[in-house]
Amino acid sequence: MRKQQKKQVSEQISTLYEACCELPKHSEQTFIDLCAEIQEFVSGIFNFVESTAGEGTVTADLLGQLYEMLFKATQYEATTEQLIDLVKKIDESLYDLKIDKIEIAFFCYKASMSDCLASIYFAAKEDQHCEAYFIPIPYFDRTGDGSIGDMHLEAEGCYSDKFDLTDWRTYNIEEHLPDVVFFMAPYDQHNFVTSVHPDFYSKRLKQYCGLLCYSPYFVSNENADFVKSGNESLCATTGALYADYIFVQSEKVKKAWINAINKVEYENNSKGAFGDLKNKILALGSPKFDAVLDTRNEIYPRVEEWVKLINGRKVVFYNTTVSEFLRGGEQYVKKIHSVIETFKNQNDVVLLWRPHPLMEQTCDSMRPDLAAEWREIVAEYKHEADVSNNEKLEKKSNFIFDDTSLFHQAIAMSDIYFGDLSSSLVTLYQATGKPIMIQNIGDATLPIATESIYADEKSFWFSAYHYNSLFRVNRETWKVEWLGTFPDEDFYKNRLYPSVAECNGKLYFAPLSAKEIAEYDLEKKIFRKIKFDLSDDSIHAAYDAAKFLRVVSINQYVFFIPYFHPAILIYNTETDLLSACTDWVDLIERKRTDKDIGYFIDYEIHGTKLVLPCACASVVLVFDSETHTTEAYEMPGNKTGIQLSSVCTNGETFYFTMADGTILIRELLSQTEEIKKIDKLPINHGNIAFYPIKYYDNKVWIFPLFAEKALILDIKTDTVSVLEEFSDEIKYDSENFILFASLINDCFYIITGGSYQFLEYNPKTNQKHEKVLTISKEDENKIRKLASKELLQRMESREADDRIYEDGMFSLPVVLDCIYNTDSYKINKQITAANTNAGESIYYYVKKLVLP
Repeated sequence: MRKQQKKQVSEQISTLYEACCELPKHSEQTFIDLCAEIQEFVSGIFNFVESTAGEGTVTADLLGQLYEMLFKATQYEATTEQLIDLVKKIDESLYDLKIDKIEIAFFCYKASMSDCLASIYFAAKEDQHCEAYFIPIPYFDRTGDGSIGDMHLEAEGCYSDKFDLTDWRTYNIEEHLPDVVFFMAPYDQHNFVTSVHPDFYSKRLKQYCGLLCYSPYFVSNENADFVKSGNESLCATTGALYADYIFVQSEKVKKAWINAINKVEYENNSKGAFGDLKNKILALGSPKFDAVLDTRNEIYPRVEEWVKLINGRKVVFYNTTVSEFLRGGEQYVKKIHSVIETFKNQNDVVLLWRPHPLMEQTCDSMRPDLAAEWREIVAEYKHEADVSNNEKLEKKSNFIFDDTSLFHQAIAMSDIYFGDLSSSLVTLYQATGKPIMIQNIGDATLPIATESIYADEKSFWFSAYHYNSLFRVNRETWKVEWLGTFPDEDFYKNRLYPSVAECNGKLYFAPLSAKEIAEYDLEKKIFRKIKFDLSDDSIHAAYDAAKFLRVVSINQYVFFIPYFHPAILIYNTETDLLSACTDWVDLIERKRTDKDIGYFIDYEIHGTKLVLPCACASVVLVFDSETHTTEAYEMPGNKTGIQLSSVCTNGETFYFTMADGTILIRELLSQTEEIKKIDKLPINHGNIAFYPIKYYDNKVWIFPLFAEKALILDIKTDTVSVLEEFSDEIKYDSENFILFASLINDCFYIITGGSYQFLEYNPKTNQKHEKVLTISKEDENKIRKLASKELLQRMESREADDRIYEDGMFSLPVVLDCIYNTDSYKINKQITAANTNAGESIYYYVKKLVLP
């Protein structure tokens, strides 16, 4: 007998008791008629108990006695009191009815998503104490106006023989009353693309089962935005509301679910509506990982055709998703065109394209303007990928179109994932240990950007922001010359050397993420590295990747201004000696407001002194370049967070910006002098709003780092105006508004953070010119060759949660070149987040709830 069946019997006995209690209230004939009806009811209970609990139970025996006593009652040989007492005994006997069976119904509307239920179902199916029903259910398309469209049913032919499918029309949930229902469609009527049949909305399923269990159709990248924010629409669903239990892949993801649902409850003033989330959401793993890693996956006939076509070639699994399609629109469609065209010239690599199964319905419902073009792309690709065409096979067709119900074969047969980040397949693919590359639907040209330049009469010199390279730009032609890479440093690493200064014919570079100081001899054109002692202080050792942010030269000295390194380094270019100034460190550490913020971001040269606004404490440090000592000046500040971000001077007065946009003005003549304050500037971002600021022509020019406006402060009137010439940059999706701004020969030279434009701006004429930095094909090929080498090393030594992001450096052709030129990958599998027995764990957890 099952728990639900016992519950049903118990409810029937309660009804029986109530009926017997009513008998004395009626006349003789009505009494006799009611006894006959109750006899029929008892007979039904008796048959149900015998069929579910077996013959010979005490309950069945007592029910037989009651049947006979009801007849005797009509003959005045038994009283209603005796009937009621016997019903009470029957109710007590239910305790001895053994619950030794469980029935579970699995409702699935998309075969391609059945992996979120499959391993639970297989575990249940193999248990002799469980009656497991796997029931494909119908679903409907949503039309453009949201109304119900065509009905679909993915049943026979869409699943492997391992599934014993039950017809949805023959499984009556009201009659079966399963102990447990597992479902994977959580949106009920709120899905804008499809809708399962209303009979299978979670609200209705809840009424006819003992436990309603939700196994999400997706898994989440635990290192991405899902676990941070913005996941409310995935978590706080109707299905999650009605479910008794939700099974997720890990404790980290569980926490993200709880945070998301709590946020929705708070916003809707409905705290607790979703129940006790800590006990409702269980981190027992995701069956989707089981499906990827389980060797029981079968080879379908279609896949045998793929094997013939692949014929030993490398395979790229191309995954395109609904969410990114909706976000990208026309640009996304162009990207797919571009990818397909790229592979037309890559006969030695196969493209296995698997669009999301609901892509066409999504086009029709939410982007009808792109529906025709989408169908045209798919039709053309399918024609190219027609492996049944023998002529195609002879021509070594390298296209496969995967519209099978399950994606696991595509994962197993491919060598690399290429596609969107916002897909559960990324996390599933990660479990295989094979490389993952996230596509970029925007511009993927080779970026040439920097945070600092050194200018001489003919050239600009700078190190690259995104990778290890030194460039020189001709100031007349604006052509870019690649001078090489800094020795003994990784090639593809951001912000190796963010600042450069010249001293005695040599360039010196401040190592932020680099290992050592770098020197470049302008005459001999050679690199040299200068070692320095790393801090063994536990506070600073963790920040080895952010050592020095700025470098400046005065006379024969080069000064390296630290971000996290606890010293100002002093390099004497005449003696080749390196020393350090640390007299300020203890003071700054005592006044520190945030342990994760470095010391200095900007500087200003004032005669032989360096003025250093402190980012982690409300202090301005003045460093004497002759005595190598410092003096500290207290400043107004905030209790927490970043304090001062930038500084400039007109020679007498200093202007400082705080991270929140406040401007502080003082002369740095005494500790007690008045400090003038201009309240927060008009911004909408409080994390280092402005950097840098520059003084020119009685104005402070305020450039935005994370803010969205460039401003001008008139120091005569203290009025602030917007510098509209830089407003265009707001349209680019980037963290930094600008990377760099410098005043050289009465012109500002600026590199933007989104478009990476190199701008020349004349503040007197308000004219802005975009300088297009062009690099020779020969130099570009040299850089891409280095990129290919490093990419291959990363593929071979990668950790399971590493991803390669397509950009101007690691472009798709570079990746294809790596795939083609390597025989195998050194796969380092780390499946720590994936419980590969999730299905069994979930099944036996639920079974224990039903059969304690």
